Amino acid sequence: MTQTIRFLLARFPDYSIGDYWNQYIVDTYAWSVYFTYLFPVILIGYTALNISLLQDFLQQRREAQETAEAEAAKAAQEALALSATFLPKPIVPSSFLTYLKGKNLLGELDFPVNDVYYFTIEERFYYAELAKGRYMISKTLNELEAELDPSQFFRIKRDYIVNRQAVLNYAYWENGKYIVRVNTPEGHDIIVPRARMQEFREWLQGGQGPYATSDSFMLAT
Repeated sequence: MTQTIRFLLARFPDYSIGDYWNQYIVDTYAWSVYFTYLFPVILIGYTALNISLLQDFLQQRREAQETAEAEAAKAAQEALALSATFLPKPIVPSSFLTYLKGKNLLGELDFPVNDVYYFTIEERFYYAELAKGRYMISKTLNELEAELDPSQFFRIKRDYIVNRQAVLNYAYWENGKYIVRVNTPEGHDIIVPRARMQEFREWLQGGQGPYATSDSFMLAT
C-alpha cells in the first residue's frame, strides 16, 4: 500500500505498470531497500518503545504517590482520633469547699477537706480531726454542711459531720441508739439516735464508702 501511494505520487501523470512492478514491488524486497529502511525503522521502534516505557513508569509513579498520600492521610486521621482519646479532660472547678485553714498549738495548716475524718464542736470551738491531729477552724458546722460536698460529708448529728471515707462501720448500742465507728488512728465512736440512722444508711448506700453493718454486735456501757 505504501509503495503504491509512492508510485502514484512520484510518477504522476506518467503511470506505467512495468515501472510500478519492477521498481515499487520487486525492488522493495532487494537488500539495498532493506538496509535503506532498516535503521530508520529500528530508530522509530526504539524511540516508540522507550516513550511507552516512560509513560508506564510515570503512570505507576503517579499511582504509587497517590496511594502513599492516601495512606498517610488515613494514618494521620487515625493518629488524631487516637490522640483525642488521651487528651486530658478539662478540670472543672468544684463548687464545693475543697480546702480549709486550721491551727493548733504548733501553728497553722492549710489542708484538703477530704483529709478530715470528721468535724465537731467542743465548748463553742469548731475542730477538724485529721491524721496529723486536731485543728481548730473558723467555720461553723452549719457553714460546713452548706459548703461541703454532700456526697462526701454527712451531718450525722448536731455536733458531728463525718467523711464517708472515714466511716468504718456501725452497730446497735442500746435504747434505740447506734454507735458509728470512725477509723481515726486512735479510733473514735459517735453515738447516733435511731431517727438519724435511717437517713445516714440511705446516704451510705448512695455511694461506696468503706463501711460495714453490725446490728448483731451489741455493745454495753
